[in-house]
Amino acid sequence: MNRRSAWIAACAGCLTALLLAAFIWSDAGRVTDRLREPAIDMVAALRQPSVTDQVVVVNIASSDISSRGNHRVDRGDLATVIDRLVRDGVSAIGLDLVLGQPCDAADPGSRALAAALKTAPVTLGFLMFDRAGKIPPNRVPVAIGQGTALTGLWRSSGAEISCDALAAVVSGASSASLSGGSDGIIRSAPAVVAVGGKGFPLLAVDTVRLAKRANVLLITGKQPRLRFSSIDLPVDASASMRVRFSTAAQSTARTVPFREVLKTTDVNPDFAGKIVLIGSNAPELGGLRATPFNPLTSSTQIQADIASNLLMAVAPRVPGWFAQRMFIASLAMGIAGAMLAAFVQPALASTILVLVGIAWTFACAIAHHSYNLILDPLYPVLVMLLASMVSAVLQYASVRRTAFVMRQRFEQRLPPQIVSRLISQPDILKLEGEQRYVSSMFTDVENFTTTTVQSDPGDLIQILEDYFEGMIRIVLAHDGMVDHTMGDGLHALFNLPVDLDHHEDAAVKCSTALLEFSEQFRRLPKARALNFGRTRIGIASGLVTAGDIGSSGKFDYTAIGPAINMAARLQEANKMLGTSILIAESTASRVTGGELKDVGIVDLRGVGSTRAFSPS
Repeated sequence: MNRRSAWIAACAGCLTALLLAAFIWSDAGRVTDRLREPAIDMVAALRQPSVTDQVVVVNIASSDISSRGNHRVDRGDLATVIDRLVRDGVSAIGLDLVLGQPCDAADPGSRALAAALKTAPVTLGFLMFDRAGKIPPNRVPVAIGQGTALTGLWRSSGAEISCDALAAVVSGASSASLSGGSDGIIRSAPAVVAVGGKGFPLLAVDTVRLAKRANVLLITGKQPRLRFSSIDLPVDASASMRVRFSTAAQSTARTVPFREVLKTTDVNPDFAGKIVLIGSNAPELGGLRATPFNPLTSSTQIQADIASNLLMAVAPRVPGWFAQRMFIASLAMGIAGAMLAAFVQPALASTILVLVGIAWTFACAIAHHSYNLILDPLYPVLVMLLASMVSAVLQYASVRRTAFVMRQRFEQRLPPQIVSRLISQPDILKLEGEQRYVSSMFTDVENFTTTTVQSDPGDLIQILEDYFEGMIRIVLAHDGMVDHTMGDGLHALFNLPVDLDHHEDAAVKCSTALLEFSEQFRRLPKARALNFGRTRIGIASGLVTAGDIGSSGKFDYTAIGPAINMAARLQEANKMLGTSILIAESTASRVTGGELKDVGIVDLRGVGSTRAFSPS
C-alpha cells in the first residue's frame, strides 16, 4: 500500500477517534454509562478490598420469622437482642427494619422493644415514599455549606416509618432506601436525603454518627464532601457516595445469626465498641438488592459496607477533571491506534494495541484501589480499537479493490437471492420497532410467596415446570406469543408478531382454557400437597410499541404500552374482587363470541379506572 493511501487511512482513523471521543464525553455520551459501569465493576473486582472489624451484621433469617405470621420479627425477641448488644458494649445500632403493626402499647413485646430502643444508641430506618406520607422525626441537623449545589438530592414528600411509639424513642431516624442505576445495580448510596423538606442521613451514615457521638452532619464544598466528627469523604451532586463492596467471604465473616445473639446469655466481648446493623436476608421481606458482584445482596450488608467505607475513609470517586482528561486520553489512544494500523505491520500493531489496552486497565485499577479515583477503563481502549479498525478496513479496502470488482462480476452469474444470502450481515434479523393493536394477558398464582416459603426447592421447581408446560402449550394453541415468564406468572400477547384475526376472542378463549387447566392442575396430588394457589388472569387490548428491545449483546422481542400495564393490574385486581379472570372494556367491546359479565368499574393502581368484565 502506498504512502498516500496509508495517510488517508490514518486520517480517517484519527477523525473517527475525534468523533467517538467527542460523543462519549459529551452530554449525549452519557448513554454509554450502561457499558462503562460494568467495566468499572471489573476493575473494582481485581483486588479484594480491605475491611474493618468494627462493623457487625446481625442477620434475621427466614427461620426467625416464618413462624411469626405476616413476615414479622417478634418484638420481644428483638428487644432482647438489643438489650444484650447494649450490655455487650456496642457503640451504635442501626435497624434496617421498618417496624409496623402491631404497635399496641398493651402488647408486651412492643412495650419491651420501646423500652430497649429508648435506652440504646439506635437509629431506626425508614423507606422513601413517592406519595405523601409521614415525616420521620428529625434527630440530627443536616447542614449544606454555602455554595454547595446538590442538584440531584433524593427528595420525597413522605416516608414509610415505624410505629410512632417506636420512632419517638430512638436516637436517630435514617433512610434505609437504596436505588440502583439504569441497569438496576446499586453502586452508590445517598449519604443524605430530603423528606418533606428536611434532611436525613442514610442508615449507615447515622449509625456511624451515633458511634462517633456527632451532633451535626455537614455537606460542603464545590466538590461536595460529607463531614462529621473525624469523617471527611467526597460525595457527588446527589449527595451520594460510591460503595466499595466486600466479598462474599468477608460479608459472611462479619455476620452473626440473630438466633445466636438471642440464645446467648453470657456477655460477648466481641461486640464491645462495635457498630451493629440488624437486618434480614430473608427474600420474603423484600430487602435483597442487586450489586455488581451479587444479584441478591441483603440491604443490611450494603449498609454495612457503607459503614465500613466511612470508618476506613474509603470512597471511590469520579474526579472533577474526569470528562476533560478522559476525552484527551481517549483521543490520544485513538490517534495512536489509527497510526499503528496505517503504518505498522498488522501482527506487530495488534500486539502493541493489546499491550496498551492491558496497561490502561491496570492504570485504572491502581487509581481505583490505591487513590480511590474512578477512571474509565473501557472507552479510551474502545476508541483506540475502533479508530485502528477504521484504518485497517480502509487499508484492506485498498488492497482488495480488484478482488471486490471480481466479486461484482460473479454476482451477475448467480441468482440475486442466493448472492444476497451469501453477503448478508448477521444483524439483518433485528426487527425494527412498530405500533400494533394487541391483546395482552397476564397470569399469576395466588399466594405463591407462601408456597415458596413452605415448599422444598426441588419440588417447587418441578411443579412450576409442569405448570408452565401446560400453560404455554395452551397459549400457543390459541395463536398467542409467550412474551416471558416471571416467577409464577406468565405474559402472553395476541396479534404479535404476525396478524391474528379477532385476537380479542382468542385471548378470552385462551384465558378460560388456562383457568380450566390450572384448576385441574391444582387437583393433582403433587400440587395439592404444596397447596398450589388458583390462577388469576387479566386481559387488556390497546396500541403498543413492539420490536427488539435491549443491547447489542442481547435483544428481546417484546412490547410496551398502557395496555400491558392495564392487563397486569387487572390480574392483581382479581384478588380484591374474588374473581379469576378480569377483562378490560377495550377487549370486551370487540369480543364476538361468548357472553361476558359486567363486573363494574375497577380502580387500578397506577393506571386509573376501567370497566371490567368476566366470562359468564
